[in-house]
Amino acid sequence: MSSYACFFNSPSLGGAERSFSLQIRDLKRSAPHWEFRVYLPYISKLEETDELKNFLIGQGMRNTEIFYYRYHPYLFELGRTSRWSLFPYLYKLLIGLSLTMRNLSHLKLKNPDVWWVGGNKVGFVVFLLGILSGFQGRMLWHFRDYPYSKGFYRLFAFLFKIPHSFKLEALSNSYDVNLKVKESPFSYSSYNVLYNPVSQFKFQCRDKPPFNLGCASMLAPWKGVHSTVLFSLLYEEKLKKLGFKHFYVYGDQIYKTKGAHSHYKESLIKLVNKFDSDFVVFRGLKNPDEIFRELDIFIHSSLNPEPFGRVILEGFKSGTLVISTGLGGSGELMENNHDSLLFQPYDYEGLFQQIKKGSSDERFYLIQNAAQKAKVIEEKYHQQLKQVFGIDFVKSV
Repeated sequence: MSSYACFFNSPSLGGAERSFSLQIRDLKRSAPHWEFRVYLPYISKLEETDELKNFLIGQGMRNTEIFYYRYHPYLFELGRTSRWSLFPYLYKLLIGLSLTMRNLSHLKLKNPDVWWVGGNKVGFVVFLLGILSGFQGRMLWHFRDYPYSKGFYRLFAFLFKIPHSFKLEALSNSYDVNLKVKESPFSYSSYNVLYNPVSQFKFQCRDKPPFNLGCASMLAPWKGVHSTVLFSLLYEEKLKKLGFKHFYVYGDQIYKTKGAHSHYKESLIKLVNKFDSDFVVFRGLKNPDEIFRELDIFIHSSLNPEPFGRVILEGFKSGTLVISTGLGGSGELMENNHDSLLFQPYDYEGLFQQIKKGSSDERFYLIQNAAQKAKVIEEKYHQQLKQVFGIDFVKSV
């Protein structure tokens, strides 16, 4: 029997948390004799975790297997803000680390065989806790984003050379992330890749207008939502002639700290109001099945490399055509003009031409190939599960 302590990186139910939850579900189904406990962070109050907790319970976890710890606001703030001077940074880092580790240590982790850590921020905390507590087992540091390895973070490379009694393994959600982890100044005993799974979707594809166009992500500048909103406003008349009724924006501003994202949502709303248009509609937070049930073409507009891009796979499985910048790990999932369409960031005319192609009869060829690609990616995920955890994937009955 193996026992797992699974540490979540955020109290919110975002894409990374959905993926982690589904991976735990798949292991529980495939190895029912294994024990799992999950640890959810909260910043100020337990209610922040309610949506994530309910999702986990829906995937087969029990209330008795879910535990909570306070992730200190100082540490959370550092992970969400890019500009800090040295001394305030170090002060908040030390206070945040020590108090968060103390909160975790109070949980009495019962020395499980594996610590599975689902993200960058909590990864460093659990790594230090493992050193100080003398943890003897296997620690899977699961990178669901690119590693923090520049600036101040390089100063902590020496910590990885401290002798420790556990096996530290790097697990990445794409081969592109895995490459960046290998290039970082931090060392691990092994490097593996585990793709993100997604839920099942009802496959549907409208064969004639009116169509809906849209994007879905956290509202943050690097996701490029402002670019696609401006594009849709500038090309509104041309898009309507192609048969598009609306451009839907799904998501919300989940970062509550200072930084370039702090007034991003307000700036998007002001932009739309400036054009006095009813074409762009903000839909807020919706479940993925609701999003892809409404959309005919999904624009994945990230301006920075995307660690994985699970929304691409969700689009493939739902019958929604995906048009993407294809940067980073998201490019591993796509083949231009075969199962999806690519465009360059800020190339509005190029994006329009791809939408034009995607609204023609060619879309059915692309969508059919995308559905097959989703099956190939899913099978690869099952193979990766076996490589990392040594078990054969078992589907639910």
